[in-house]
Amino acid sequence: MIEIIKASPLLTVQDLGRTGLRHLGIPQCGAMDPYALSIANWLVGNPANLAGLEIVTAPLTLQFHQSHRIALTGHDYQARRCDSDGNESDLSCGFAHNIPAGSTVSLPATREPGGRAYLAIAGGVDVPVKLHARSTDLVNRFGGVEGRPLQRNDVIKVGQANINTEACGHGVRPWQIDGRLRAVPGLDINAFSEECQQAFWYHPWKISHNLSRTGIRLDGSQLDTPSEANRLSAGVLPGMIQVPGGEQIILLAADAQTTGGYPCIASVISADLWQLAYLQPGQIITFVPVSIAEAQGQHSARQQYMQRLAKQLGVEDSL
Repeated sequence: MIEIIKASPLLTVQDLGRTGLRHLGIPQCGAMDPYALSIANWLVGNPANLAGLEIVTAPLTLQFHQSHRIALTGHDYQARRCDSDGNESDLSCGFAHNIPAGSTVSLPATREPGGRAYLAIAGGVDVPVKLHARSTDLVNRFGGVEGRPLQRNDVIKVGQANINTEACGHGVRPWQIDGRLRAVPGLDINAFSEECQQAFWYHPWKISHNLSRTGIRLDGSQLDTPSEANRLSAGVLPGMIQVPGGEQIILLAADAQTTGGYPCIASVISADLWQLAYLQPGQIITFVPVSIAEAQGQHSARQQYMQRLAKQLGVEDSL
């Protein structure tokens, strides 16, 4: 068991999310960076889809009442372990670590925010399965631990660890964020004037302070909402970019609602959605137009990379 001694804001239990339920109004949820969570799981010998902790910010302190093997991926919060005898050591990001019973793991506050980190535990976080997943749905308040962020004094149960856990001790470097999100034209792209399309593709956008797992608002050029794009709500997906009018656009994220009425000017490709986990207020990004064929090729390339990585880690698993 693992006890939360100091909880950071929006600390949640996440796995790879719920799929195939959007027609019922159930959002996907799951890790904002599914690749990082999958890699953390592989490092400790878990299948990719076991639940772990999504850490949005620090400080965070966990008390380990039993021995566990963990891995941290995503943003490096420079975690440290303190054993029961007072000895301290660094916990490198992208590696597996054995944590003895009685130890604490702390993620100190950092001067520079860097986005999400993922903590996987051998055996996975053991919370009830709700609609085929353990992910926390903060909007609809189910999954994870009572559908809410973890709090101080919460106790996390851990599942049965794979007996071959010790074999997965390799290190994995995090991917670099470049602030360029590749996107395909949206369903309503032709409803926008050529001037608006140019302003969207070729001008920078600034991440606002209004961002969450549901969506991220960006400040930039004036994009007028075309009158012919005003329509009844239609299905939406994470990665779609909605234009409500004015100098803000909305980039839908993992917990995005299942329908929306704003016109969609573009959609971020699946191979780049993981970058949304690390976007911070004030950061400047640009959208790069690509074809559907290129988007499909990038998705296949990312999947092949993950398959090769799993093989290198000695894990027989796939996303």
